[in-house]
This record gives sequence, C-alpha cells and structure tokens, in this order.
Amino acid sequence: MNTKKITALTLTFTMLLSLLLPALPAQAQNDRQTRIQPNRRGQMMRNWRADKNAENQSLETQDQRRPDWVRNATRRSLTRLTAMRDKLALEDVATDLTLRSAEQDDLGQTHLRLTQKHRGVEVFGSQLLSHVKGDEEATVGGRSFDVKNVETTPAITAEQAIENAKAALNFNGEFITPPTANLVILPHRIFQEKAATEATLTYQVILQIEDGTDATAAHQYFVNAQDGQIVWHYNSMPHGTGRGLYSGYVGVPSVYVPPSGLFGATYQMRDLARGNSGVFNMNGAENSPTGVFLSSTDSWGDGTTDNNQSAAVDAQFGIQKSWDYFSSVLGRRGMDGYGGAVESRVHYGSNYNNAFYSWNSNRLTYGDGDGSMFNPLVSLDIVGHEFTHGVTDRTASLIYAKESGALNESFSDIFGTAVEFYANQSPDYLIGEDCFTPGTAGDAMRNMGDLSFHYSTRLYQGACNPVGDVKAPDYNDDCGVHTNSGIMNNAFFLLAQGGTHQVTNITVNSIGRRNAELIFWRALVYYLFPSANFYDARVASVNAAVDLFGPNSREHRATEAAWEAVGVSGAHLLFYNAQNGAAAAVQVTDEGQFGWQQSYSLSSQWSNIVPIANYLLFYNASTGLYAVAKMDQDGNLETVNNGYLPRYVTHVVATDKHVFFFNSSDRSGFVGAVNTSSGQLFKTQSFGAGAFSPWTHIVDTKYGMFFYNRADGTVAVVNVQPNGLLSQTDGKLRHLAAGYDQVVVQGADVVLYNNTSGSYALGLVDSAGKYVNTALTSCAARLTPGYKKIVVSDGNFFFYNPDNGAAAIARIGRSIYLVSSCIGQLSVKQTYGAHMFFYPGWTNLVPTANGLFFYSQNDRSGAIGHFASDGSFVQTQSFGAGEFGFWTQIVTTEK
Repeated sequence: MNTKKITALTLTFTMLLSLLLPALPAQAQNDRQTRIQPNRRGQMMRNWRADKNAENQSLETQDQRRPDWVRNATRRSLTRLTAMRDKLALEDVATDLTLRSAEQDDLGQTHLRLTQKHRGVEVFGSQLLSHVKGDEEATVGGRSFDVKNVETTPAITAEQAIENAKAALNFNGEFITPPTANLVILPHRIFQEKAATEATLTYQVILQIEDGTDATAAHQYFVNAQDGQIVWHYNSMPHGTGRGLYSGYVGVPSVYVPPSGLFGATYQMRDLARGNSGVFNMNGAENSPTGVFLSSTDSWGDGTTDNNQSAAVDAQFGIQKSWDYFSSVLGRRGMDGYGGAVESRVHYGSNYNNAFYSWNSNRLTYGDGDGSMFNPLVSLDIVGHEFTHGVTDRTASLIYAKESGALNESFSDIFGTAVEFYANQSPDYLIGEDCFTPGTAGDAMRNMGDLSFHYSTRLYQGACNPVGDVKAPDYNDDCGVHTNSGIMNNAFFLLAQGGTHQVTNITVNSIGRRNAELIFWRALVYYLFPSANFYDARVASVNAAVDLFGPNSREHRATEAAWEAVGVSGAHLLFYNAQNGAAAAVQVTDEGQFGWQQSYSLSSQWSNIVPIANYLLFYNASTGLYAVAKMDQDGNLETVNNGYLPRYVTHVVATDKHVFFFNSSDRSGFVGAVNTSSGQLFKTQSFGAGAFSPWTHIVDTKYGMFFYNRADGTVAVVNVQPNGLLSQTDGKLRHLAAGYDQVVVQGADVVLYNNTSGSYALGLVDSAGKYVNTALTSCAARLTPGYKKIVVSDGNFFFYNPDNGAAAIARIGRSIYLVSSCIGQLSVKQTYGAHMFFYPGWTNLVPTANGLFFYSQNDRSGAIGHFASDGSFVQTQSFGAGEFGFWTQIVTTEK
C-alpha cells in the first residue's frame, strides 16, 4: 500500500482570511424549536440480552428465546447489513455478526448491539449498532474492521500466553482472580492511528491486582497467538477520586435481622429496594471483606473518620442516589440494567488514594486516602462516577485507553455530577472537590467548567502505547484519559450551562442541564461503541439530539456548537487550484465561521474531487491517474491508494461506497468500490463503448442513481448492488420534457430546471428504485429564468442567477399539515430580485454543514452563511476582493 502523504511537497500557498471586514446585511433568524414530547425521554422500555448459549448464534438463527420484537428488528437489520457487507468489510453478515443485546425505547426505536467475529473469533473493539424505527430502513453505526485475511489457528496455548503476560508484568504478588486468556483478533487501529488493515490473532490476557497499593490494576495484555510476543497492553481498571463523610444526616437503608440463638437482633447495611445492594468493610484488607456492615441499632456512623461506619453511610447514600437517578431520570434499573446488587467496599487497603470499579462486575471499591492527597473517597460525585463506569462497561464498553478512555472517564464525570445535582447535595461541576487535598480549600481534581481544554491541545496526540511497569502501570494515564476527558466535559458543560469557550471564542446557548444529560445518555447507550473517538462522540450526541428534539431544533444546533467550541469539528471545505496544485482545507464551524486551515501542494490537473464514504477520490481525466486520500478532522490529508483508471471520464458519481465513471463521448463506463477500512479502490464492473444512452446528467439519490438525457427527456434509475454491479431498477425510460439544464437532489427528491424558460419538473425515486413524476398543482412555485446554479443544503434548494445576483430559496413540502395537493410541491420561502442577493458573479456555491459558501473566481471574494427557519439566508462572514487565491474547485469533504 502506498501511504505517501499528499502533503509531502513543499507548502507554497497560504489562504488569507480576514475576520475584520464588515459583514454583508444579514437577516434575523428565529429558529422554531421542536420540543421533546412530554414524558418521552428516549428511555428504555424493554431490553433483551443474549445468554452464553445464544451469544454465538448466527443472526439468521430462529432462536425462540428471542422475543418477537427482537426477531423482527434482527431480520430487518440483517437486510440492511447485508446490503452494506462490503462497506463493513464482512465476508458473511449472518456468521460474522452475533447479537449481543437489544433495547427498545419510548421513541419507538429498537437498537441492536452486534459483535463482529471472524471464523468464530471475536474482533476486539468492534461493535455495530443497528437502529430500527417504524417502517424506515434500518440505520447502522459503530465500527467494524477488515480482518478477512487473519489466520485464526493459534500456535501457542492460552497457558503459554498467560505466562508471557505475567513475565512482562513482572509482578510477584497474588492476583485477585485467576488469570484468564481468550482468543481475540486485535486490529492495530485500536492502538495505532495510522495503521491500515493490520490485525493480529492474540490472546487477551487479564491480570487483575487488588492489593491496596499503587499496583492495583486490571491489566489487559494482548499476546501474539503465533509467536507469544506482547502486541499491546493497557490498564482497564477505571479509577477516580472523591471524599466521603459529607452526606450529613441521611436515611440509611438497612435490613433488620431478628435475634437467633445466642445472637441478639442486628441491622445489616443492605438496601432491599435497590437490588439488595450492601456495603462491606474491607478493614484495611485488599482481598476479602470482613463482611457487610452490622449494627445493634439502626443508627450508623457519627460523621467522623474515628467511626468506620461513617464512610459506609456515604457509600450507601451514594448508591441510593445513583440508583434512583439512573432509574427515575434515565430509565435504567441499576448498574447492570437488570437490578443486580451493587457491592460497595470501603476502607480498602492502607492509605489507598483511589476508588475504582472492578471490571466486569457490580463491585465498587473505595480507599481511605492518606489524609494529605485525599480523605476517604466516598463522596457523592465519586460514587456516581464509579457507578457510571459500571454502566459504560455494559453499554458502549469504551476501551479504557486513548480517546475512547477519555470518553469513558468523561461520561463518569458527567453522570457523577448529574447524581450530585439530582440529590441536591451542594451540586457543582467540580470533580472530587470534597476529598482532594483536604488541606487546600477550593480545589478539585477536575473542573468541567474549565474552558481551557481544547482538542488541539490534548495530551498524547497520535500514537500512544499505554504501557508501564508494576510500580507505575499507568504512568501516562493510559494516554491522558483523565486529562483529555476535559474535552467532552467542556462540551457538556457548555451545552448545559451555556457560555463562550476561551480558546475558540465560540458561544454556545444553554439548553438546560437535564436536556444535556438526556442527549449524552442516549449517545452512550445507543450510538457509541468500544473503539469510539471524540469525533464519534460528536456524531453520537448530535444524532441523539435529533432523535429527542428534532432536526434543526435549538438543542440540535447547540449540541453541534458545543463540539465546535471544544475543537471537534464537522465537515470541512477543500479548496484546490488545478493549474498549480495549490490546496487548502478549511474548517467551517457550526457558527458559520471559518476556523482552522491547512495548506498544502498537491498534484495539478485533478479534474474531479469527489467525497466517497470517509475518503476523497481525486481523478485526472487526461491521464486516468487517481488517488484516494483520507482527511482527518484536523485537516491533515494522506494518500492511502493510487493508480490508473480509464481516461476521459466526464461524470464521476459517488454512492455510499461505490463510484460510477461515465464517458459521454463514447458512452462507456465502469463501477469502482472503495474499501471503507483501507481506502483501496478497485473496479467491480466495466462497460464498453455504446453500452449506455447519451446521458447528460447523472446524480445519486437516496435509492439509486438517476439518469437524464437533456436532448430527448428520457430518464432511468440504476442501483449499485452490494457486489458493485449495476442493476437497472427503472428500465421503462419514461420521458420527461427535454431541455432541463440542471438536475439536483435532496434525499429521494429530484428537481429538474430549465435555465432559459424557468420551467421545472419534480419527482422522486422511491424505495423500489422507481422514478415517480410529481404532477404540479396550484401549490407549485413559480420560478423565473436564469438560475444557472442550484445547490441543496440543509433541506433547502438555493437557486442563483450569477448574471444579476437574483436568487430564490425553496423547499419541498412534506408536512402532514399541508393540504394533500401541496405535499411534494416546491414551495418558495424567499426570493431576491436582481442585485438583491449580495451581488452578481459567484462562480462557486458549496454546501456546508447547515448553509452555503459563496466564492467568485473573478475577484477572489467570498461569503458564508446559513438558512433561517423562515427560509431566508443569514450571512455570518464575508471576504473582500482578493482575499482568496484562485480556486478551480471547492468541495465539501464529507459526502
């Protein structure tokens, strides 16, 4: 594979941006807010989890232990997953995926978690999520890996792998549980960001130490199953901090035990209403507790460390409030989701400065601290923090290292704080403030409101292997999981409270703490997966906001703005000059401003730059040279594949992961596919000269490619099958009027427009791949001639006349509140007469995340803005003549 960076040549160009120019006139925006339905919070209504006998079964297995709603969702998901097989890099969807769990929420959506396996061996860090809603096609998220070439027969035994891991750890003490070794496939992208499709068959060896010293950890060693070498290692034991003895006088759930024989009546510190959860006294030990706390009276502790029951009171109170918050607010029964008892262990070790959740258990453990760095670690936010680690373990299972580990920590901070607010116990956005450095007033371990944290300044950027020795097993904090958690902590804080980030100066409008909690909760349990990173968390929370509050709602836009504020951005713009190869990537924030920029020199003469899947395809029609490049969210561009294709292609049309090349001069063509894991491009079907009609327009719709011939008005619809072969789904070649100059698409809707007459046609491609023409009614809009440029953004069709600056903004009506004859009709929301819309001469109109970017090659000026709810365009930034270089292409880097 050629991994040479496109950016390798000397940088010769820097885009000039000005933030000081006066903005062009803008119209006020008054966004309609779509509120969450009363008593509907996205809470789980019912769930199902595979048992040991069912977790390895094929998706096609008709297991009667699966309820009907699970079987139905599985069947519909299987259809969608099969269509995406190549995109997901799977050989056989039914055998490569197993169903882990299913949940159905009060929004009417069913969510499946699927584990990837290769020849029966689990792929570590992979998890797919399928979301089924109503009659809509299932949508798929998560991450899978291309491991088809990995041999699954080990050369060493599990016992040998354990011995190799123990030798690497070099620990002479006792393990809390016997070491285990499970065969898994480890994709290298889990721990090496630049890795492509490398993966290794390994034994995942777990060495768990709980000895009351700094060696306490849950080591995960990945031992090469062929040669016994250590491939990767990290500590999966989440650990936080806090302090106890602060809850004051509170009710303590307990169980009365009547007298028996020689023993009098006693009370046990157990909570029957919350799964029979209890608090156990470790009494300075590291292994076995002395037993559940007992008392001859139902009165516990005295608020001092001299009484060992005081810390137990705080632990029990913390579980009580955490349980109640997750149950009443989020709809989850206990840490494990099934109401299982939580075992709280206090007075762990000697002067132990930590608290932790024991991986894959219902056990939380708290040290007493050394009195200098920490006091006893049983404060309410810390109990809620550790409780959340147990929840995360059962839902997204975020790997406790690097960015996924930072997300893991941040979710615990978010919901630990949420528990504190729920209980109304001196709530704030500080973490561990009650117990950290008791001799120093006002400090805390972390501050979610510290707006100096920013993605670009995170610790351990890029490659980082979280290894250490037994004396400091997580010396680099597993690549900064506690520090980098501040990035998402900031995003949550801004969303909940509002404010301006001091690094980016982006202002976020508050949506209220509870709404922010519901969004991040839904992101965790329904959209995230083990190897998720910050960008995945952005996508997950934005999806959750749309689910709960609707698209373009105040909550939706604020969620996007919160991530922009902390530097985790959405789509970028790529500027390119085909004459000299100069290029620049520019961030467009959700505030409609230009953010960071990256400048580089590329090869010249790229005639097409097309986003496909999560890559960019560059093509030179004169030579046939192509390159597939990957752009990360910081704008760094890297070539992952290149080569030669047939020359003189005139149309390059990307679908989900395929691309169709068409030569209008000889009517030949071919189909290519991009491997979404490696970026490899390969041809899947070729067509010789004369194979196609003389199509003038080819566009991709939601349900297939739409072909139109301007000369005679014929149309056709063609679908690209999962194997990369074309299938014509509408072969009747129905005739529309001839002469339409432009064809634009919004989802399944198609608009054809005649520049000369102003006439247009409406239609849509249905789910069967059939083109359905929409008859124009009295509701139809009237369009004037001359709109030579039409682009679609955020559901709006923007018509623009570059000769005189006239413009119109329209939408296709789909609301159930419309008169039936108006549904599907084009409705003009705003019109701008000659010279009303900015000024004539915009040569490039490019959609952004929620608006448009305008550029003029004539004087190298530009402007950017977004659409208001009334259809008007609100400009947010302008650039005067000469402020840009000369660009021949400007594209959005995400399809």
